[in-house]
Amino acid sequence: MSEKRKWNDKFKLAMGELEHKIQREHRNRNAGGWPEPEKVEAWNEERQRHKGCGQYCGSVSAAERPQTKKEYKREQFLKNVAVQTAKSAAFLLASVALIQGIARFLPDSITVSSSVGGRELPIYCVETDKKQVALSFDAAWGNEDTPRILETLKKHDVKVTFFMTGGWVESYPEDVRAILADGHDLGNHSENHKNMSQLSDEQCQEELMKVHTKVQELTGYEMFLFRPPYGDYDNHVITNAQKCGYYPIQWSIETLDIIVKKV
Repeated sequence: MSEKRKWNDKFKLAMGELEHKIQREHRNRNAGGWPEPEKVEAWNEERQRHKGCGQYCGSVSAAERPQTKKEYKREQFLKNVAVQTAKSAAFLLASVALIQGIARFLPDSITVSSSVGGRELPIYCVETDKKQVALSFDAAWGNEDTPRILETLKKHDVKVTFFMTGGWVESYPEDVRAILADGHDLGNHSENHKNMSQLSDEQCQEELMKVHTKVQELTGYEMFLFRPPYGDYDNHVITNAQKCGYYPIQWSIETLDIIVKKV
């Protein structure tokens, strides 16, 4: 009986210690030593999200992972390439804009003129190494010879300039179109074929721009060559022509075809 009592006492002692241990762990859990159920659930949800992104549970994200030296150098290199590319593109755009500005505005600032002893001169001829001449016709009175002239020019593949007055343009609009259609140049010979040197600045510009508008409305062509009627010009005729965007032109050889011999 005594031996049995000893075993009972030992069993009671062991059970008491176990109960004491269980109670101690229970107190620690209530005191916050163990994770709360809500926190455990949140951890599990985080792990599931990481698994969905192809990351291991508990691994850091790419944004949080420290950057290696090699990765840093690569990032800096790509940034430099992007900056240089942007600079090159900006320079190219600026160059294109500059070229467009020059092409648009520079011709308006260029004038071709010469002066001798303070007198402004029109263009009589230009220097060239080629053996060629520039032919021109004044169209101011009639059109009887116009078809034959155009036919002859086409036959020999020759291009010329027709200087027309406003009255001729109004009277023979189809001839104006035919001249342009054959590849010839249209020139301004004033509206009323007056002595331009005897007109005021305003009148000179009006003589030029009236026929200019007629030709533009008729054909869409912008004339830029002007021959003064009778070859009559002075400084103010030349400067007014230039103000209207015209190059003043004069002949260097007179055919004298307008002179009628008396019998």
